[in-house]
Amino acid sequence: MVSFIRKFSVFAFISIAILAIIIVVPFSIIKQKARFEISDSANIVMFGHSHTECAYDDEIIPNFKNLASSGESYFYTFQKIKKTLSQNPEIETVFVEFTNNQIDKVMDEWTWGYDKMSFYLPVYLPFLEYQDVEILNDNNASTFRSTISVASRKNLFRFLKSDYDYSDEIGGFTSLNVSAVDRILDTMDTNIQHNKTYSTSNVNLHYLRKIIDYCRSEGKDVFLVRTPQHKKYKMLKNEEQFLSVRNSQFSDIDFIDFNNNNLPNTYYADLEHLNGKGATVLSKKFKQLLEGGLISSKEKFFIDRTFHYLISE
Repeated sequence: MVSFIRKFSVFAFISIAILAIIIVVPFSIIKQKARFEISDSANIVMFGHSHTECAYDDEIIPNFKNLASSGESYFYTFQKIKKTLSQNPEIETVFVEFTNNQIDKVMDEWTWGYDKMSFYLPVYLPFLEYQDVEILNDNNASTFRSTISVASRKNLFRFLKSDYDYSDEIGGFTSLNVSAVDRILDTMDTNIQHNKTYSTSNVNLHYLRKIIDYCRSEGKDVFLVRTPQHKKYKMLKNEEQFLSVRNSQFSDIDFIDFNNNNLPNTYYADLEHLNGKGATVLSKKFKQLLEGGLISSKEKFFIDRTFHYLISE
């Protein structure tokens, strides 16, 4: 019996050691060798979720790179920003999407819910700090544990293939070639009363502050920007709360607000995303503003100095 226990202990120790090597070694090497390089000519970058991804065409805007990714919460954006800025010293200015749904409690699900964690964690797990891991584990331990196994397997394959290039996995402009707003509005029941009580995601807002502080610590200029949303988009019902969060927590950051523009329905893919036509118009306006001194200007673009009704053909 003693001999069996001894042999089992040795087997268990060796198994754990092998498992640790399989997980820890690839993660450690990936963390050191991961490449997040972007175009050498881009000294302006923008991060965000799908609103941003579908709105700013970096083929139109010079010296600019859109690094937004659909469904991405600030938790994962923070990991991406740390790697991107550290490996692209030519970046001088960072724009970060700040819009209505990003303050909402739904962002908790975007951080540790199954769909988002299973998609983003395998990409960014090697770069998480201990406190980041704690947040995921404390809020959704079962999904975190199952995703760890998937992430470990994917990163082991990455390690074995020496595939350390993340440039195709960190976001980019996507043009939506649809215009479904009229159809959506025709099927909406305008008599439905939306009595939802909107609450905020403290975790998401915490990571937005971490993003801002990190950018500043790296000597980068940082701006918040809100992309146009259709006036019938349901999340705009938290506008009062959104402005309150903006004024109470982020009043120290220049805020460029494109939201309240009189864009026609044909410029939207749906009620929250611009389509390719809308993206072209917005990108040209953004280019014009950059060339007009948006970044270099000492004037503050706070919420009461938004770019209303400036976008046109």
